[in-house]
Amino acid sequence: MQFKRLRRLLYWLLPVVILGIVLSRIDVASLVDHARRVNTGYLLGALLVFPLFMLLGGLRWNRATRRYCRAEVPLRFSIQHYWIGQALGLFAPGSLGWDAYRALVAGRHYGHYLMNAAVILVEKLLALLACVTLVSLLAPFVTVAAPLLREVISWAHLLGYLVAGTFVLAIYFSRLPPIRALALKAESYILGLAARALKRAPAKPPDRLFEAVMEPLRSPGFLLELLLVSFAILGLSAGINQLLFQSLGQPLPFLVNLFLAPVFYFLFVLPISVGGVGVREAAYIALYGLFGVPAETALLVAFLMFCGDLCNTLIGAILLYTNKPQGNDAACHRV
Repeated sequence: MQFKRLRRLLYWLLPVVILGIVLSRIDVASLVDHARRVNTGYLLGALLVFPLFMLLGGLRWNRATRRYCRAEVPLRFSIQHYWIGQALGLFAPGSLGWDAYRALVAGRHYGHYLMNAAVILVEKLLALLACVTLVSLLAPFVTVAAPLLREVISWAHLLGYLVAGTFVLAIYFSRLPPIRALALKAESYILGLAARALKRAPAKPPDRLFEAVMEPLRSPGFLLELLLVSFAILGLSAGINQLLFQSLGQPLPFLVNLFLAPVFYFLFVLPISVGGVGVREAAYIALYGLFGVPAETALLVAFLMFCGDLCNTLIGAILLYTNKPQGNDAACHRV
């Protein structure tokens, strides 16, 4: 009990400590001066683009859920609950609260909870694959020879091999009888854990859950579709950063923002900070500083990105408040 309390305290204090260290090294007067000179046209343009994150994220989740549940999942349902999930998961570690909500709400309406948890896992793995692929493709065009960037590129290559290898091995070995038998035992164990956690028998899973999870992964078209949407989300993030730097009069090649967007994505999904506070600001200063961006400018852009996230969160909170339970919308129990 004492350890849990200490861990919770450290979790809430960490962002404050990191942010305090960041602000102690910033020229506050220069920061205020940068804020006064912001171009409101570019700033508003960037803020208006933020909702597209929810549309693209909801689309990716919708396509994956439709394929796994084999149900006509309305796009409106996916976008609405993707937005609500962000509002509920803002102060959870990484995106864990967001993902847990999506797995629960989709499981309640369109299928078994474990199947929808698999949807989230596949979505995350493909997003990670898009990140490391983009970093690897743009690495030759990054001319800054900094040790930190070399480390980022090296880790991106390693993660790329690991994720791609995981998909290939999982698809190949899942066909082998010993692996299938082992998967069925693991499946029974997981269902037992779920039953104990829920204190009741879980909903009946689809026949051969392991096979149902693996089947879509053998479809290159399905994987490519989700991968392309993930690339679009990263491109959108880079575009917003580009507009924000333009609003502060900071010249920066778009390729720099496109290269750093997947790095930021990976950092912010790590469960080490509340809403990415502190980690976001430190990462922006450290990484953009390698490209000659003043610390005050990078910090202000980080603050503006957080404001955009808060606006999206507010929209999600409004949708949560106005959302009325619809009952079981065409549950899917066949896979």
